[in-house]
Amino acid sequence: MGRRSSAALLEPAGPMTLLILALCLALTGCRVNPEAQSGGDGYRNEAQPLVLDSWVTDDLNAGGGDTTDWKAIEITTPAQMVVEIRADESDTELLVGAFDRYGVQLGKVERRESTPIASFAFAASAVGKHFIMVRATGGPPSSYTLRVRTGDAIEGAGGLRPDF
Repeated sequence: MGRRSSAALLEPAGPMTLLILALCLALTGCRVNPEAQSGGDGYRNEAQPLVLDSWVTDDLNAGGGDTTDWKAIEITTPAQMVVEIRADESDTELLVGAFDRYGVQLGKVERRESTPIASFAFAASAVGKHFIMVRATGGPPSSYTLRVRTGDAIEGAGGLRPDF
């Protein structure tokens, strides 16, 4: 087997080779940073502070590079918590989840199109930072309003009852 000369290595690539290279670059470029336009809250380590019992407004635009928002809440006393979310666009679908400081999921809800408000409850059994993730799963870009508050326990049922 002969060695290729350095001159052969400098020969221009054929059109098929260039097409394959361009396709590979395009495909890998699509997933380099899916939260490129997130605004600094697209990943859990970038979670924005959220005050308990206060509504916060944000927006998601999956097609524009903002699929996920993370919020951080500080729990000072173990409690039952209720997460509520509304979306401005009725056709927007969202997945909302609560996580402990280690990333263990504590609860979730899927807000489907035409649902005015979605909510779920979770037990924050440890003091410290907890996280709320809001992810666009379908439909048009939309603003949303989110609140995390203390919920009331349903006696004897072991469940939670939001009081709205």
